[in-house]
Amino acid sequence: MWQLQETLPFNLRLIGDNEISLVDYGSDDGLNEWILANFQSNILDGSLRYFSVTSPTVWSAPHAKNLAHRISSGEFLYNLDADNFISEADIQATHEVSAIENQAIHQFSQVHGDGSYGRIGLRRAHFQQLGGYDEGLLPMSEQDVDLIKRMALLGLKTVKAPLQSKAAIENSMQDKLVNTGSSEQTDYDELQRINKEIINWKLAHYGAVRTGGFASFDGVFNGKKKMRIDGFNQDHRLAD
Repeated sequence: MWQLQETLPFNLRLIGDNEISLVDYGSDDGLNEWILANFQSNILDGSLRYFSVTSPTVWSAPHAKNLAHRISSGEFLYNLDADNFISEADIQATHEVSAIENQAIHQFSQVHGDGSYGRIGLRRAHFQQLGGYDEGLLPMSEQDVDLIKRMALLGLKTVKAPLQSKAAIENSMQDKLVNTGSSEQTDYDELQRINKEIINWKLAHYGAVRTGGFASFDGVFNGKKKMRIDGFNQDHRLAD
């Protein structure tokens, strides 16, 4: 939440007719209360779509990123981690790329480790076709690299657009790993090593597409509607 307190109000002021989809993936830091107390106007006007997960969770970046994409309503989906800012120029570049059918966008600063690598955008239809981020990977590291490789295998042209926003809020290694139960660089290196092996094997044997559907989640949408989003991306209203 300490990062979103800087990035979310800033980004919401810039998005124009676009929307931000935010997932509270089992946070225990007061995120849900902060969102509902401060962003009701954005929820009402549709600029913020917010899903708070109530079913038990085990932290997984691929699951969380997929869920954020799944609760959105747009035709072109763009991943923005909570420590990242956007700019009007970034939005314009994304619109220009999305206007062409088989194009995707990657807005990476070219500085590894600065928090910008995950800024990937693609059409919803292609996201669904690919099966989104691979939920079979370990909870963090390499899921963005994998998605870009699979997009290329699917035949998408990924435009390397320049990044024109403020730098991402810096994370320590403990910040990165806090939800995995680890805290050391060696733990991250091991996650990365294993995920690279899984990715290379799957690319060689399965190609671009990951089948089998997504994880299912119970939660509350926009602070009011109890719902279940099932593995095939269908929404089910739950009884109050």
